[in-house]
Amino acid sequence: MILYFAGAEQPWALSALKKAGARNIFWSYFYVSKKRSVREALGRAGGFSYPIRLMVDSGVFSLIEGIKRGTIGEVNFDEYAREYYEWLKANAPYITTCVNLDLEAVVGTKKVDEWNERYFKDIEENHGIEVVYVWHKERGRGDLLRFCRQYRYIAFSSMLDGGVNLSLVNSWVRKAAEYGTKVHGLAMTRWNALKRIGFYSVDSTTWLSGTRYGITALKHPTQASMAIYGKDRKDQARKRWRSRIMDTGLDFDLIANDNGPEVSAWFAKQVDLMNIDIDRVNRNLWYRGGRRNGESEEVYRNPRRGAPNRGGKERDLKRRAT
Repeated sequence: MILYFAGAEQPWALSALKKAGARNIFWSYFYVSKKRSVREALGRAGGFSYPIRLMVDSGVFSLIEGIKRGTIGEVNFDEYAREYYEWLKANAPYITTCVNLDLEAVVGTKKVDEWNERYFKDIEENHGIEVVYVWHKERGRGDLLRFCRQYRYIAFSSMLDGGVNLSLVNSWVRKAAEYGTKVHGLAMTRWNALKRIGFYSVDSTTWLSGTRYGITALKHPTQASMAIYGKDRKDQARKRWRSRIMDTGLDFDLIANDNGPEVSAWFAKQVDLMNIDIDRVNRNLWYRGGRRNGESEEVYRNPRRGAPNRGGKERDLKRRAT
């Protein structure tokens, strides 16, 4: 399973992920579009010396929330869609995957289908960016099957029918697998769920919990489980982990003093280790939804050269990444 680290639009967050050796980054267009280019945004963090996957979301959640709060005025959504499309084209050499403009709840399904045909079909066919098409409940369950037939890569949230319904999510991921369609879980790192649901990829901001909530975490050395410690216990826990922290190349003193980038880098390492163990548990499960003609497809973008690295064999990708 590909686990994308979301919320890394700022230079300090990118630097933290680089320290953690993270290779999968999830950005919101709503935030990064204010910068001139993806290349500039990566450059502010010193760039990456190794290939990365970069997945870009349309930013509609932040956009709608801003409208609700009154911090964003009237929006021309057709113009927003066109600008997103033009930005993706301009930055295509650095972007592996993008999410379509999933505004069904605001503009209706017909308008979103129009954008999919006009913009995102072109992005995928002519600009080398894989597109993830998001299903929303406004479409109804019948449209989910159409998505599975029509698209190679779809997404939906675990929040279905007004709440979390993991059994339903699991059944839909299995149905997508029957069509050879990959499924992305939006904002999803519920570890117990990921152990039994065959997502091809997910994204989450869990790795930022240390700076947001003052907690800390340690991945179990041999099991797919994570120990979480709150503010009242984090200092004692970190002292016990001193040697482990230093072995990873991170600065223990900075972590002990709640340095944001260093704390986030440590948390990101634990999240990544957790994902590796989950893959060992259910690799066959999630691979079912990521194959076509018996092969898996992996794509990395090398930010130094601006060109994609493609290959069907994982060992080849590892060689490129070193």
